[in-house]
Amino acid sequence: MQKIIFVLLVLITGCASVGGGEFEFESLGEKGDWKKGTSIKGYKGEGYMCWEGPNLFAVPGKGKLKHQWYEVKPDKYTLKLRSYNNNPISDMSNDVWVRVNDDDWVKIFSSIKNKWTEDTKLDDNHKISKFEFKSKIGKNEIEFSGRSNGFCIDRVELN
Repeated sequence: MQKIIFVLLVLITGCASVGGGEFEFESLGEKGDWKKGTSIKGYKGEGYMCWEGPNLFAVPGKGKLKHQWYEVKPDKYTLKLRSYNNNPISDMSNDVWVRVNDDDWVKIFSSIKNKWTEDTKLDDNHKISKFEFKSKIGKNEIEFSGRSNGFCIDRVELN
């Protein structure tokens, strides 16, 4: 019965899921300068998405992709991105803008290069930490906005 209720909530609200969980980033679809790729081996699912637009270090909110889910009770989540950075300089092509439920945009990055990694960090005015947030009852939304050209995302986990 509980599974039927969850399915109905997903259908009624138009959200992709009930609760956080994980999703393949390419499931958000190509939009603007977010392009689907399959040439970097080791991805999960049917591919991954790379930001092929300009570097937008001071301009969050351009080239947005979003994922929505429904919560029956508030929960605390930690965001993990499965990402790839092949720039020879480890702090280049390694980040994306993220925001949850219309809060402020934050910089999420990884310092691992040349391999798929779940190394995910929040840079909050040069204070480095995990990106944690609280969901609300009802519809929740996480948005991703292009920041660094060449940054690729394969999967998102909200645990």
